[in-house]
Amino acid sequence: MIKTRSLVHRITTAMWLLSALSCCLTVLLTTGLILKNSDEQEKTRISAERANLEALGLIDLISLNNFKEIVPRLPQQLQRDRLSEIIRIYKPGGELLYTNVKIPDLERAKINRAKHVNKDFYVIPGETREYLAKIKSSKTLDGTLLWVEIATPRETLGTILGQVSIPFLALFSILLIISFGIARKVTRISLAPLQEIGRQMDKLDVGAFKSWQSLSDATQPNEFRPIVSKFNELLSRIQTSFFNLYNLSQFISHEIRTPLTIIRGEIETSLLQSKTSPVDLEQTLKSTLEEVTKIDEIVHTVLRLSVGRNQTRTFIPSSIYLPTLLKEFIPQLETHFGRKIEIQSFPSDSTTVFADRELLILLLSNLIRNIFRHTNTSVKASISFERNDKDFLTIKISDNGRGLPEKILEAANDDKVENEVLGIGLNLCKQIARVSRIGLHFENLPSGGLSVTVRCPITVSTVQ
Repeated sequence: MIKTRSLVHRITTAMWLLSALSCCLTVLLTTGLILKNSDEQEKTRISAERANLEALGLIDLISLNNFKEIVPRLPQQLQRDRLSEIIRIYKPGGELLYTNVKIPDLERAKINRAKHVNKDFYVIPGETREYLAKIKSSKTLDGTLLWVEIATPRETLGTILGQVSIPFLALFSILLIISFGIARKVTRISLAPLQEIGRQMDKLDVGAFKSWQSLSDATQPNEFRPIVSKFNELLSRIQTSFFNLYNLSQFISHEIRTPLTIIRGEIETSLLQSKTSPVDLEQTLKSTLEEVTKIDEIVHTVLRLSVGRNQTRTFIPSSIYLPTLLKEFIPQLETHFGRKIEIQSFPSDSTTVFADRELLILLLSNLIRNIFRHTNTSVKASISFERNDKDFLTIKISDNGRGLPEKILEAANDDKVENEVLGIGLNLCKQIARVSRIGLHFENLPSGGLSVTVRCPITVSTVQ
């Protein structure tokens, strides 16, 4: 099994390593600056000592005297307490005539000084350390050349690191400890909102979708709020889908069970009879056909509302001419139920709506079918049309029956797509209206009966 580390641990480690790297780079840069500054100081000291030699009269001593007179006078002329750097005087070829300080390391260094005479600074590599030097020639009165070399100990990267290593290690250890603490604190503070989101998501029980709660973004920073908002939106859609699926399965199983029970009873009764008359057989077949038709209507409507069925969109709107649309299903309903529905005249200024043709037929036919099924034959039904809004046409389907009980009426008008109080018919009507972007409102009439208002858009621009 692969061992994984927490995000807090990973970010803390990354920040700590970055801090350690920063400390190392800081030390290297500081050392480089110290080395550069030290090099400049060494050159300045050599130049200052050159001026000091001129002030002590060394140049005049060489230029105004013969070679044999100069060498004995050098120790007196160049008193050690008045010299700051290493002074060495050579004859051409490298023979040492004078030095104010005897340094074995410097004397053993092998270097061709002839190529550096009267040129820039050069480095003398000793066994234990390096020296920066500059050499110039001067001519005696009798024409003999002398080389005057001024040298000073040179700071190298190794010597500087040797000097600062102990303070650096102490400071580096302190900075690492501090940076680790700061990194861990900053990481925990930065990831606290994300951890809170994780804790809330962990509380969501996949098996109990009814208890799902939206994630709180009250304490979330602005950067995380879009994530929480989109997750809540997705969670709400999934929860709604689960509710719809659960409720719809319950409604469908309940509604289909009734016709199936009737069909089963009719068939069993026919089988128990020794002889079945043609009249009884015809009655049984008609009853069975009616119940099968109910099942077919439920299944057809549910399948039409299924999103993505056959890789097509559920809502396909178009401009619909209402007189033609009503002729497609009203006569069949009247023939099937043996009842009439009065169609009042259309408004003179509009007879078309913009909707999904099949869904609108399903909606209107379901509403009319509910009237025929749940009222006696003496109840009259009618369809009327109103144009109170320039962008919408209102279709009213009314009857003069008993209307709906208050509890069912309230459930029919609430925002929930499915409600356990309603039967499969009204639930499917609400589902169709939602998918079709159609307004749907139920109202008990003062004179008795029920009026269902279907508010349809007229043009594509008014489809919500």
